[in-house]
Amino acid sequence: MKSIFASLTIAAVCLLNSFEAKAANPRHVRQLLDTNVCLRCDLSFANLRGIDLRGADLRGSDFRGADLRGTDLRDADLRWTDLRGAQYFTDGFNGSVVDESTIFSRTFNRPGFSSADWNHYSLN
Repeated sequence: MKSIFASLTIAAVCLLNSFEAKAANPRHVRQLLDTNVCLRCDLSFANLRGIDLRGADLRGSDFRGADLRGTDLRDADLRWTDLRGAQYFTDGFNGSVVDESTIFSRTFNRPGFSSADWNHYSLN
């Protein structure tokens, strides 16, 4: 009985350790909040819900899985950013700078990007 319990415990620990933890880099989150600039930052899975990031320079940052609901990204520079899997309301993106290098989820809906430049964009 003890050997079965020990085997199950070891298996559970191995299984849990095999999952890669996914979280934003805390230094990058602090830099963004302090300066409104975060170039090539790891903000994946960050909780940025309701934050005012108007005019932020976010070029090259990774927002995969981040919570951006209610976040104000008007006039933010989102070139080369990855927004796949991020949760957001599109009305917060008015006037933001996007181009063919900006990656959105396939389920992305454009209406709130009314004044963003939509000549080029990428849906992956």
